Amino acid sequence: MNDASLSEAMKDLQTIRQMMQRTRRAVGQAGAGQFTVLWGLVWLVGFAGSQFLPESAVGWLWLAVDTLGAVGSLILGARLGRRVQTWPGWRIGLWWLALLAYGVLLIWLLGVESSQQLALALTLLVCLGYVLTGVILSRHIAAMGLILTGLALGGYFGLPDYFFLWMALVGGGTLIGTGLWIMRRWG
Repeated sequence: MNDASLSEAMKDLQTIRQMMQRTRRAVGQAGAGQFTVLWGLVWLVGFAGSQFLPESAVGWLWLAVDTLGAVGSLILGARLGRRVQTWPGWRIGLWWLALLAYGVLLIWLLGVESSQQLALALTLLVCLGYVLTGVILSRHIAAMGLILTGLALGGYFGLPDYFFLWMALVGGGTLIGTGLWIMRRWG
């Protein structure tokens, strides 16, 4: 490789880095951190309730916290949409909606035998979303998805009696921490 080719390759790499930084900033300004914190709180409350409430109340709890999360996401999206005119917000929302829809369809078709299996399947679906998002945006987001995958599997197999509490603390906590990190680093 001659000096001109090396110089051109270095310019191309710099351009790619700049594009990735702009994309991260746009995603951060589109509210990725706030949405992640919001859904971390949903996980914290939902999974903690799953551990301590009677099973007959758990479905209602999740309906309530998921509804609050969805309404909160719509309000946050509308508020941020006025402030930030950028493409990632709607596309990221549609990305998660499509992933959730296909995941629910797969869970329904394959069936689950327990509430813990359902929780693990949905958790792994969310982890997949973070890993794939991280492949595009940031290795840190991909790493968070992989770490959360390991923690979820560890809790499912290693702490079956406390799986929901485990997911409230490490799942909700990981999402909240990651959201705060995104707000700090990408905002």
